[in-house]
Amino acid sequence: MKPDYKNWVPKDMVYGLAGGTLIALILFLLLGATGAVLQGTARLV
Repeated sequence: MKPDYKNWVPKDMVYGLAGGTLIALILFLLLGATGAVLQGTARLV
């Protein structure tokens, strides 16, 4: 008897998590890493 390994994670969930990760990365680059939007105390917080 061979084991039946299937992908149990729905495709929509994978796409949603990938999209959320991409959005978080873009926000991090805009708000945290570059200082393009926030500067000074607001950026520190």
